[in-house]
Amino acid sequence: MVLRLNGLFKISIEFPDEEKQALQVLGAESIGNIKQTILHLKGILVRKQQLKFGEQILEDEKSLEFYGIGAGSKISFSEV
Repeated sequence: MVLRLNGLFKISIEFPDEEKQALQVLGAESIGNIKQTILHLKGILVRKQQLKFGEQILEDEKSLEFYGIGAGSKISFSEV
């Protein structure tokens, strides 16, 4: 069972050093907003971030919903 409160759900950002960061997000949240969160957490500039869901590179202006990203999804991070 997946519990959602006010439309919020958890996703996991996986970093190359095997670190994982859980984030509470909304489905309508943009990839750019997720990158802003990573900037605040890790200090990595947005323009140097690349996020992937599976093999698909995520575009800043699109939403998590657009990519079918939901509760429990894992997003891979790399620095470019």
